[in-house]
Amino acid sequence: MLKNLYREFQQIFYGFGVPFVSTTPRQMEILLEHLNLDNNSVFYDIGCWDGRVISQIAKNFPNTRCVWYESSPYPFSLAKKHQGIKNLELFRDSIFKVWLGHATHIYLYMVPYMTRIIFKKIQSECKAWTKVYIKSHTIPGILISKTIPLSQKNNLYIYTI
Repeated sequence: MLKNLYREFQQIFYGFGVPFVSTTPRQMEILLEHLNLDNNSVFYDIGCWDGRVISQIAKNFPNTRCVWYESSPYPFSLAKKHQGIKNLELFRDSIFKVWLGHATHIYLYMVPYMTRIIFKKIQSECKAWTKVYIKSHTIPGILISKTIPLSQKNNLYIYTI
């Protein structure tokens, strides 16, 4: 446990990652209730630590292509346990090196400064009507399509490109 914590702090200190904060089972239920995914949907989860969120989405929407990117080696090694899910693709790569234009839905749960940087990339690469789900904070100056309460302290903000 301490080794994992140390590794995560090391990644943050050297700028290789963002801190891990878990999505609770109840928050996951709420997210799943508000996703409108179909056979043509492509769902991206950007930097989701151990793959729990994207694996749940892949299991609940078996006809949706689910794609996950993680650049840090430790979280990627944890997420590999989900590789057996048919519609789930895991990639160890920087989100800044890949094109996001295939995504119809994107989930982000990162620190605000990283969310703003990635959101700019999403805006420049994704098609109109792409849905972006951001947990816990807003992006200043960007119109929110919908706010969904997750807990007393957290909301899910849905943006439409």
